[in-house]
Amino acid sequence: MLIFTTIGIAFSSALVSIIFHYWALRSVTHHTKRFSSHFLMSTTVVLCLFVIHIIEIIWFSGVLSFAYNGIGLEGFVKPVSLNGTDFIQIAALSFTTLGGFSTAPKEELGLLIALISLTGFMMLTWSATYYYNIFSNSDLRND
Repeated sequence: MLIFTTIGIAFSSALVSIIFHYWALRSVTHHTKRFSSHFLMSTTVVLCLFVIHIIEIIWFSGVLSFAYNGIGLEGFVKPVSLNGTDFIQIAALSFTTLGGFSTAPKEELGLLIALISLTGFMMLTWSATYYYNIFSNSDLRND
């Protein structure tokens, strides 16, 4: 029965991340239109994308903490005691590397991390496409 809970947590947390990402990119677009310098616009967009991804990683670390501590999802081979920094590290690794780290959990927690990895891959790809589109359509390319 925990498998359905895991899938529900994964999809709802991904949905929140997708909605946040969409509105964050719209906000970045709105605020960077006023730049007349390609350098300032480019630097601002990259910094904003960095902050957006950090916020998403922190969101997913909270999701992992809730799933592990609050619901009791299992998945580590040995009993572990995790703190907030550990959850941030697990979320960051799974968000940015498709979950490729040496102590990958199994069972429901492993599934949740795999789905976080998929969401991270989609968000990073979306951001890269956004960055390419915003500058390929920009009149500021020669600055």
